[in-house]
Amino acid sequence: MSLNPSKKHRLAWTVILLTVGLLSAYWFWPRQRFNLLVITLDTTRADRIGCYGYAPALTPVLDDLAAQGGLFERYYTTIPLTLPAHASMFTGLYPPEHGIYTNGKNQLADEVPTLAEVLRKEGYQTGAFVASFVLDSKFGLDQGFQHYGDDLTGAVHTDEALHRSRDGNVVVDEALSWLAEKSQQPFCCWVHLYDPHTPYLDHRDQFGDRFVESPYDAEIAFVDIQIGRLRKFLEEQNLEKQTLVIVIGDHGEGLGEHNERRHGQMLYNTTMHVPWIMSLPQNLPAGVRITDPVSQVDLLPTILDVLRRPASDSVSGLSRLVLINGVPMPARHLYGETEEPLHESGWSPLQSLTTAEWKYIRTTRPELYDLVNDRGETNNLAESQPDMLEQMERQLADLENAMEIRESVDVELTPQEQRKLNSLGYAGSSTDVTNIDDAQSLPDIKDMIVHYNTLDDVHVMMDEGKIEEAISLLEKLIADAPTYDLAKAGLGDAYTRQERYDEAGAIYDNLLKRNPRNALAMFHLGDVRQAQGRLDEAITLYEAALILEPDTPQLHYNLARTFILLGRDDDAIPHLKSALELDPGYVFAHVELGSAVARKGRLVEALVHFERALEYQENSLFAHMNAVGVLAQMGRNAEAIRHLSRAADISPEDAEIQFQLGAFLAAQGDREKALVHLQDALRLQPNREEARELIRKLQRAK
Repeated sequence: MSLNPSKKHRLAWTVILLTVGLLSAYWFWPRQRFNLLVITLDTTRADRIGCYGYAPALTPVLDDLAAQGGLFERYYTTIPLTLPAHASMFTGLYPPEHGIYTNGKNQLADEVPTLAEVLRKEGYQTGAFVASFVLDSKFGLDQGFQHYGDDLTGAVHTDEALHRSRDGNVVVDEALSWLAEKSQQPFCCWVHLYDPHTPYLDHRDQFGDRFVESPYDAEIAFVDIQIGRLRKFLEEQNLEKQTLVIVIGDHGEGLGEHNERRHGQMLYNTTMHVPWIMSLPQNLPAGVRITDPVSQVDLLPTILDVLRRPASDSVSGLSRLVLINGVPMPARHLYGETEEPLHESGWSPLQSLTTAEWKYIRTTRPELYDLVNDRGETNNLAESQPDMLEQMERQLADLENAMEIRESVDVELTPQEQRKLNSLGYAGSSTDVTNIDDAQSLPDIKDMIVHYNTLDDVHVMMDEGKIEEAISLLEKLIADAPTYDLAKAGLGDAYTRQERYDEAGAIYDNLLKRNPRNALAMFHLGDVRQAQGRLDEAITLYEAALILEPDTPQLHYNLARTFILLGRDDDAIPHLKSALELDPGYVFAHVELGSAVARKGRLVEALVHFERALEYQENSLFAHMNAVGVLAQMGRNAEAIRHLSRAADISPEDAEIQFQLGAFLAAQGDREKALVHLQDALRLQPNREEARELIRKLQRAK
C-alpha cells in the first residue's frame, strides 16, 4: 500500500523523533536524578540581557550560564501578565486551557496537573519562593509544593505598606535556607524574582551612577547578582552538575515602545519576547543557541524530558530537548493573548499567532508583521498582504479550536488583598463587560493607548497636588475618548479634591445612569453628598454600594462617619467594627471607633483602639490627640503628656498642640517646659489670650 505525500512526511518525522528520543534516553539517562532549580524573572525583556546582545547590560551570571549551557533566542510568553504566564509555564497549557487570564481573579483548578505535582509524586522535595502577591498561594500555583514561600513581609519597593512585593535578596535568602536543608535529596525549587517590575530602582548603593538613567537595567543587574548567589550555593555543595538550572522570563516590559509603558495591554515582542537560559545535561556542547521559536507552554515538557519523566498527553507544549542536540523539529505556530484592554477599559481583546517569519495580532484593526525584516514590528502589512493575513487568521482559529477550554475557579479577595493587588499596578476589572461576541466593534488599543497613558499621567499629577493641570488633561481626554469611563471617574475625583461638588456629583450621576450597578460611582457620589451636607442621600448611596460590595472597609467607614455626623453613634459603631474585621490595620477606623465608644463612657475600650491605631501608624496625630482626651478623663496626665510630646514632634507648628502640651506640663508643675511650649503656641497664634494668660500666671509664680 502506498502512502500519500503528507502521510510519508508525518512518518518521516515520527521516525526522526523516535530515533532522537532513543538517543536522548541514552545520553541523558542520569546515574542519579537531576535536581531542578527554576528561576522566573518577572517583567524581564530578553533584549536587555547581555547574552541576548544588549551591550549595556551587567549580567555576568546569566551570560556565563548561557555560555556554559544554552539559551533559546526566540522564546515567547503566552500572555504578558504574571499569574497566567506562570500558570502556562507550570502546566504546559495556554491561558484558555488552564483558565487564568489575568492577575488576582482566578485560581488554577485542582484537576490541572502542575510540574511540582508531577515531580513530588516522583519523590522530589518541592519548594517555591515567590516575591509578589500576584502569585499568592490562593491563586493555585502552590499545587504540588510542600513549601510555598509567599509570606510577603520582607522588603518592599516603596514606602506604601500595602505594596506587597519582596526584594530579590530576601527571596533568595529564604530559598537558600530551604535548599540547605534539602540538598541531600532530589529537589524541585522555584524562585521568583520580581525586581524588574515597576517602580524601578537604580540600586545606586551597588552600581553607583551607572544606571541612574536606566533603572530598569539596574533591576536586571540586581537580579543577576541574586542568581549568582544561587549558583554559588550549587557549586559549594557540589550540586552544579546534578542540577538542571533554568532562568526564564514570564513577560517583558513596554518601556514606551509602541506607546506601551508597562505590560498587559499589547502583544508586541517588547512584552512577549523573554529569556530562557538553562544549564544543559552532561555530554552536550556548551553555548548552545536555539533559533527556533518556542513557547512558554514548552517549558514543562522540556523539563520533564531532561529529567526523564513523562509529560501528560494533554499538555499543549512540546519538549524542545531535541533542538538542543541540533535535530530539527516541525515548525509550530505560537499563541498569545491578552484581555486586559477589555476588562480594564472596555476595549478590544487581542490574540496573536507567531511563526518563524510572521506575527499576526487579531484586534479591531488587525496587524501583520514580517519578523524577518521588521523585528521591531513597526510596519503593519495587514492591508498590503491580505492573503497572508487571511492565512494567519485561519491558522489562529484552527489553533484556538483545538484547545480544550477550561473554566478556572473564581477567587474572592479580601479588601486588604485587593489593595495589595492595586498597589502593584493591577487594578483588575473596572468595566462591566458581559458580552464580547462583537469584539471587533470595540475600540482598538492602538488608538486608545495614548489615552490610557494620559490617565496614568493624571493620577501622578493629582498625587502631586497639580489638580488644575490634571483637570485640563482630563477634560481634553474625555473630549477625545467620550466612552472612557475611567477618565470620567478621574475627573470626578479631581473636582472633588477642588471641592467642586456639584460638577463631581454630575459626573458620578452620569456614570450611574450608564451602569446602575457601578458601586465605585455610588461610593464616590456618597462622598460628594457627604461633603455637601446631604447626609441622608450619602447614607442611601453607601448602603446601596455595600449591597454590591459588602466587604469593602472604606465603604463601612464612610457610612459610619456619616452616621457620626448625624450624632448616630449606635448606628456607626457596627460599621466601624465591620471595617476593622475586614482590615485590622485601618487606622482611621480604630480612632473613630475609639472616639465613639469614649463618648459612651467606655474609656478603657477607647484607649485600646487608639493604641492599636498607633501600632499600625505611630505618627498618627489623629490617634495621639484622641488618646490625650481619654487619658485626661482617666486622670493619667503623665501618659497624656507623652502623647502630646509625640504629637508636638510630628507637627511642631501646630498651635493647639503646643498650647495643650504647655497646659498639661503646667498642671504637672513642670514650669520651665510649660513656658517653652506656651510661648511657641503664642508665637504661632499671637491672638491666643488663654496662652498669654497662662504664661503670666507661670511667670508670676516664679
